[in-house]
Amino acid sequence: MKDRVELKRTFTTVGLLIGALVPVLTTVVELSGKDLSLQPNHIAEVFIANKLQWVMLAMPIIFGVLFNYMGKLLLTRESYLTEKIRKEKEQFQLIEDIIVNLDKRDFSANTTPDIDNETMRVVDLVATFKTKFYRDRDAESQRQWMIGGLNELNTILMSKDKVDKLSERILYFLVKYTQTIQGNLFMYIENGDDKFLELKSCYAYDRKKFIERRFELGEGVVGQCFIEKSRVLLYDVPQGYTKITSGLGESTPDCLVVIPLLSNENVEGVIELAGFRRLLPHELEFLDKAGERIGNMLSNLKTNELTQTLLEDSQIQTEQMRAQEEEMRQNLEELAATEEEMVRKEQEYIRKINQLELNQAEMQRLS
Repeated sequence: MKDRVELKRTFTTVGLLIGALVPVLTTVVELSGKDLSLQPNHIAEVFIANKLQWVMLAMPIIFGVLFNYMGKLLLTRESYLTEKIRKEKEQFQLIEDIIVNLDKRDFSANTTPDIDNETMRVVDLVATFKTKFYRDRDAESQRQWMIGGLNELNTILMSKDKVDKLSERILYFLVKYTQTIQGNLFMYIENGDDKFLELKSCYAYDRKKFIERRFELGEGVVGQCFIEKSRVLLYDVPQGYTKITSGLGESTPDCLVVIPLLSNENVEGVIELAGFRRLLPHELEFLDKAGERIGNMLSNLKTNELTQTLLEDSQIQTEQMRAQEEEMRQNLEELAATEEEMVRKEQEYIRKINQLELNQAEMQRLS
């Protein structure tokens, strides 16, 4: 404020000085034009002869007022420009803060009331771009996560492990990849009229739980998932349904997901996963696709096992038929040998009978 007052005084002083020079210069010019010297009587003569010289005496006041007004205008313009620069700096700072917050995915920053309309449009454009960028990047990241997981699962499914070992590897992978805590893998068993879901593998806290469990079809969440052939997702897990054990004790999980292992609309088994966080949509989609691939694998294994069983049965039957054929061949050979022996004995008997008849005839002839 003091600087502004000083600046106005300086402008006024300069105006007064310039205004004071005007009558002096006009007087000197008049004296020179009349070849008069700078004497008081000559100066008085000039003022008497030229009435405008009296007007010139007011120039210091006029210039003083004029320069004072110009000083005010300059100060007002300076204040306007200073305020405008300050506001622009504030807007740029707000934009910078908003962009920084957008990088942190804080999209509420662009609602601040301190932003003018023009700046708001810039911020909205940046926010729209950032939102689309993060959305596309997240979608691509999730897609790559799913593809990577399914590829790893395919590698496991293509192994030559037996069903029990394979189920353990599958469950271990799914628990680790989805960052859940524990899981169970049940397989559909059909033994005549007895149909149920049997626990093939159980995983929890890097330890295998060797426990025997089975569910009847439609029993519990696992049986319900089998009957409905669709995923079951629970965020409000009933107390006592399952417990997650750690060094701190036992607690009920916050999320329970049960997926059917489908193959051409047939359920080959069920996988149950539990954890302390809610699974995201792309993680659930991954589990659905994983369930289909595992179901197809189990179906193929069952088909292969059935084919192997039929092949083994066929081989057993073939061996039995071969044994029977060998036994029949041996029996036929023995029968042929017996027939030959009987023919030989018959011929021997006939020969002996003929000899006896010849002997009797000879005896009768001699007698």
